[in-house]
Amino acid sequence: MASYNLPWLQVVGGNKIRLLDTGSMSQLIRLLKDSANQQPSFLLLIGAHVKDRVVQQLFPDNNFREHWSNGVTSLRVDDTSICSDNPLFFAESNPRRFIS
Repeated sequence: MASYNLPWLQVVGGNKIRLLDTGSMSQLIRLLKDSANQQPSFLLLIGAHVKDRVVQQLFPDNNFREHWSNGVTSLRVDDTSICSDNPLFFAESNPRRFIS
């Protein structure tokens, strides 16, 4: 299974900054084999280098070494759980990436 690293939230605007939902959650739900009966869990991870190491330790069977998406928050799915009754979706964000 391919690893998905989708931009979920993006910062947009010049003088008036706002968050844009890219619709990636809907894309992940469409990947589910039985979305009417599967009940995904959701995990949010915020941080920098330690967070990256935690992700690699929590999900050793996934290929999450890919570069960041272009969103302020990336949305991913645990490849090993996507066909289970309770697939795991998680979002990760590194707020320092967006501080000027």
